[in-house]
Amino acid sequence: NLLGWDPSTMALSYSVLMMLGFGYLIALVLVLHASLRAQILVTAGILLGYWAVQMAIPFPGRTPGQFLPGGIFSDWLYDETIGRLEAPWKSRYGRGWPVTLFNHGATAMLGVLACALLRRSPDPRRVVRHLLLGGAALLLLGLLWSFLLPIVKNRWSSSYVLWCGGLSWMLLGIFHWLVEIRGWRRWAGLFVVIGSNSILAYLISTRFMDPFRSVAKILFNGLEPYLGSYWHGVWMALASYGLVWLLLLHLRRARIFLKL
Repeated sequence: NLLGWDPSTMALSYSVLMMLGFGYLIALVLVLHASLRAQILVTAGILLGYWAVQMAIPFPGRTPGQFLPGGIFSDWLYDETIGRLEAPWKSRYGRGWPVTLFNHGATAMLGVLACALLRRSPDPRRVVRHLLLGGAALLLLGLLWSFLLPIVKNRWSSSYVLWCGGLSWMLLGIFHWLVEIRGWRRWAGLFVVIGSNSILAYLISTRFMDPFRSVAKILFNGLEPYLGSYWHGVWMALASYGLVWLLLLHLRRARIFLKL
């Protein structure tokens, strides 16, 4: 609520992009100043360290070995520090900070390590095999770890990092096989346009869709008697996002890219 100009009505917010931005900062330091071996060890150390901190550090009211809201170290730490402050610092999204910050870095590092696989092997088929097997291994580790440390997104638990990282590695392997080995590229045009300005696409879809819905309504609202309310709603959603896609297509052709 920044535009209200009243600090008493403001609160810290939350965005996955913001979390990944902090994660990239950690990954950047490791990429610039550590060897690949050190990067792997530090990433593993971060994941294990998160587990140890959340589950082992004692505090009043802790139930040993449980991972529950308010019952883990990062929640207690926030409640005893930032959580005691007035607006705009206190936020319902704040619990978990700053402990989860390091696991954001581990998430970014899994992307770095996938990139290392792509760069180090000249054989695309071998890359695909490594990504698929590595992704399966990460999924298995995340699943097994979840019996001790649950897969929880809004606390960015270590098992969540491994689970999502495993899915991402396997998807990267599948798309690498489709595009680089099979040569099936035309179908990807829709996604290439979005990926060329992915930050802008995200911001529009989450914050600035109203103008596109208004234009779609002007153009197609008269179709409702012919389509019925359900299919008209489907058509309006497709039309609204189609207009966004056309804007992104124009920006790509004009070579205009929003970068952070």
